[in-house]
Amino acid sequence: MQKLLMVDGMRTKEAANAVVAALKTVEGVTKITPSIKDSALLVECAPYVTDSDLFATAVAAGFNAEVKVDYSLQTAIAEAEKRIEGYTPKF
Repeated sequence: MQKLLMVDGMRTKEAANAVVAALKTVEGVTKITPSIKDSALLVECAPYVTDSDLFATAVAAGFNAEVKVDYSLQTAIAEAEKRIEGYTPKF
């Protein structure tokens, strides 16, 4: 499962490293890909890892965070919307 974690104040490599280090302590987190440019982390984790687990860990590390919709679901929705926008019914 992938979750997108938006992190306020994660604008430097040091800040990203601090959040990544904290999230690595969450049981079930398997991979973390930070994007300093977007102030975001793509977190791959087991299905039992909750948004609250990730949020609380980021806050404990000193950052405000917001977990977005399950990233794979968000991607699927975006792809479906693109297909719908380009769809022309044939009568």
